[in-house]
Amino acid sequence: MTVDAVEAGRHIDVSFDNGLAHKLTRNSFPVSAANQLADDLITYDAQLAEEPVPVARLEYVDVVPNQGRWFRIAHAVTHVEGPSVVQLPDEERRLAVATMLSDIAAMSTFRGANRLRVPIDARAENYHVGPDGPTLVDIFPPLNRRADGSLPIIGVSPGFVGRRFQEWTMGTKSGVMTRVLSSAIDRGDTLGSQLRHIGKEADDWCYDVLPTGLDPKIQRRVRRQIATRFVPYLTAARVHLMLENR
Repeated sequence: MTVDAVEAGRHIDVSFDNGLAHKLTRNSFPVSAANQLADDLITYDAQLAEEPVPVARLEYVDVVPNQGRWFRIAHAVTHVEGPSVVQLPDEERRLAVATMLSDIAAMSTFRGANRLRVPIDARAENYHVGPDGPTLVDIFPPLNRRADGSLPIIGVSPGFVGRRFQEWTMGTKSGVMTRVLSSAIDRGDTLGSQLRHIGKEADDWCYDVLPTGLDPKIQRRVRRQIATRFVPYLTAARVHLMLENR
C-alpha cells in the first residue's frame, strides 16, 4: 500500500515545524465563510474532546488573506510522529484497527444507537500511531452537525446520493466502522490488484476485530459489508467520487 511520508489531504497542505503539523486549506473562501469555518473547527475540536477517540491537540486556528477578498484557513495540531495506520505491518495494523473500532463503538449517539452525535472521518490514513495509540490527526473540514442534525455539505456533491453517503460513512457507527475496515485493507495500488483481492477470501480478519458488546443491528450491518468484501461500500464510494469530479 503506497502512502506518502508527508501526507497532504484532499483539502489541505501540510508542513511540520517545532512539534506541530501546520495545515493550510487549498481552497479560498469569502471572509464570512472563512471565519465561520474557523469557528466551526474550534467547536468541532471541543466536541471531539468529549469523545473516547484520541485526537491530535488543536494548537491554533487562523484566517489567512489569500487574494483580494478571499481567505484560507490555517491551523496546527500536535505532530503525531508515528506512522499512519495504513503503513503498519499487517498484524500491527489489525491491532490498531481493533482499538479504533472499540473507540468508535463507545462514542455517543443520538436518535438511536447508530447515529453519532459527533461525526468523524475515520479512514485509516487519517490516524497515526502516538503515545495514546491510534490518534486522529485530520479534523478538517469540521463535521459539526447542524441544528436539524444533518451534516454540513463536504466537497461538491450536495445531492441526495452525496449527502446519504456522507451521513452513512461519517455520521453512523456502522458506516464509520465499515470505512475504517475497508480503508485498512491493502488491496494494492492498481485496479487489477484491487479486483483480484476482492475475489479472494482474504479479509476474514475483519470479523475478529469487531468490538464485543456491539449493538446487534450495527454488528449485522458491518458484518454484511465484510461478507460481501465491501463491494457495496466501494461501489457507493466510487459513485460519490464520480459526483465530486464531474
